[in-house]
Amino acid sequence: MAKLTFDDEFNGDSLDTSKWQYVYDWSPNGYTDPGLSSWLVNPNAPGMPPDANTYSVADGALSITLKSTPPDVPPSLVGNDPFLGGQLTTKHSFSQTYGYFEVRMQTPAVAGASSAFWALPESGAQTPEIDTPEIEGSSPDATACSLHSGPSGGTPLLWDYGGPNTSAGYNVFAVDWSPSTVTFYLNGRQEFQEPTPADYGQPMYLLLDVLEGAPQSWSGSPDGRPVNAALRVDYVRAYDSDPYVNGVTNPDWNDHGIAASIFPPVGGARADEAAVLRFESTFSPGAAAVSAVLFDGIQVGADLQTLGGVAASGGDPTAPTQASVGDLTAFLQDYARAGPAIVNGAGIPGGPKIALPPDFATAVVRDSINAIQAGDASLDQAYGAAVATFFNAEQAAIVAPLVPA
Repeated sequence: MAKLTFDDEFNGDSLDTSKWQYVYDWSPNGYTDPGLSSWLVNPNAPGMPPDANTYSVADGALSITLKSTPPDVPPSLVGNDPFLGGQLTTKHSFSQTYGYFEVRMQTPAVAGASSAFWALPESGAQTPEIDTPEIEGSSPDATACSLHSGPSGGTPLLWDYGGPNTSAGYNVFAVDWSPSTVTFYLNGRQEFQEPTPADYGQPMYLLLDVLEGAPQSWSGSPDGRPVNAALRVDYVRAYDSDPYVNGVTNPDWNDHGIAASIFPPVGGARADEAAVLRFESTFSPGAAAVSAVLFDGIQVGADLQTLGGVAASGGDPTAPTQASVGDLTAFLQDYARAGPAIVNGAGIPGGPKIALPPDFATAVVRDSINAIQAGDASLDQAYGAAVATFFNAEQAAIVAPLVPA
């Protein structure tokens, strides 16, 4: 039977500071960086006005508020940032090697915002890192999970589009970290599973945060409007192993969103499993970042090489293709001109094929290029967001062409 090793149900009227500490311990008065337009607040920092506080506990939940910086807050205290966010950690109260970690939370739907439940090494190193999950405020139905490993932080970036709107209510996110695999769950349903990287056999502590991005940042840009929205957390729990075995379930698990009802299972998935759209990006020292889009484990289109490389044009959307940011237009236009993409099951002998409608690639071209030209996104972010936008807006058009070959 799994043993509960950490638990905060936030049932009081104030934060339990024996369990949680404010922001990174190496930047105790607060934190920002060039990729943010928000200051992660420590309300106890010297001179910090009371209305800079972004943390509260009430009605059985923790709230970390993302808000515009109040006018009475001296800019010098908050890195001259126009927004205030927050971060809590268990660096000095709890860490663990392997186990099952879950959070029930509701995220803010704010342009440029990012909400996260994640883990870092107790040693103070920057990697490894487990992100379970990261959710952009502009795409609250897209769950991103990632595993950072090694000196470079190289990682698979795993996206599930078409899930529940995480800003509309609470959802349960979890990771089961074992010596052999790391498995991510959303409302009890397995989303992704990856082999455990070699450097993951060490204690890691937990973090919760919400922040506002900046142009070209991972989460995108603010839209210029005042901000006042909160990441709400019902509970955080940790176990020494998966507690949901032998028929045990969590009554807080919600449905899995539109994917389960809209997309038919393909690629040998069980009838009760939804197809998952996955945006995967990996990189290593001195090498280009290689990205791909997969639908239910089957690659859609070609690889994108985001650093260096030249777009290849053979008219075959299943052929390996490399593209730099400068070559993105040519690459995607080649993809669009190829017509409906017929994608063979990668690595699956005789695997199924998925047909995508002709306007799929056209939409990706338009939305990706617009985002990059506006300076609001990197290639990875723009391509992933464009695919997500198309899938969300064109569900009915996609269902019919999704037929096994």
